[in-house]
Amino acid sequence: MTNVQVRDIAAEIFDGPFGSHLKTNDYTEAGVRVVRLENIGSLKFFEEKETFISAAKYETLKRHTLKENDVIFSSFISEEIRVSLLPKSWSGKAINKSDCFCVRADSTKCLPKFLALRLASRATFVVLGADIHGATRPRINLGQLKDYAFDLPPLPEQQEIVRRVEALFAYASRIEARLSSAQKTVERLTPAVLAKAFRGHLVPQDPTDEPAAALLARLHASTPKKPVSSKRPQR
Repeated sequence: MTNVQVRDIAAEIFDGPFGSHLKTNDYTEAGVRVVRLENIGSLKFFEEKETFISAAKYETLKRHTLKENDVIFSSFISEEIRVSLLPKSWSGKAINKSDCFCVRADSTKCLPKFLALRLASRATFVVLGADIHGATRPRINLGQLKDYAFDLPPLPEQQEIVRRVEALFAYASRIEARLSSAQKTVERLTPAVLAKAFRGHLVPQDPTDEPAAALLARLHASTPKKPVSSKRPQR
């Protein structure tokens, strides 16, 4: 295992176009996609959130073109690191914004999935979180990401780590699905149980027992009433 910086295991690292190079009025209803912060989750890429630029605008920004399995890293860090892999469907058809860093891993040194998992870890947050700046939206710059150092195991060990983590994620997803199903069952069950309870269907009933309404009426009749005082309060 060797200690490396992100720059050591990357074929390319770049951010998106700044300022006037890409403005809000450059966005179109269709065309080439733009990866924005809302697309990047914690090891999740939200494809349904789409922003486009025209083909003509893309020609001026094509050096920012993203490829499948690029590691997309959010420069804004609050309670967690947001990083994800670019899906195949966006490969060659998207660019990144300035606040979305792209790390294109050299696959002969580091697996993209391993790098994404490592950057998403709590250990990374502790280190980079200490360097964040910005009062309202704390963020790091591209240089800080390039300088981030971590221990890199050999490729076979990276593959095994990825396999085990994915297995744990799959197991957690199954548990979450079972919990969700159980919660829905409880939500349907509770009103039914209460209805049976008030009808007296939850326990065996004695046929000689009087109805609950009759019992309540008898209890009410047997309750002594407080005498009404005829004395007027003294002044």
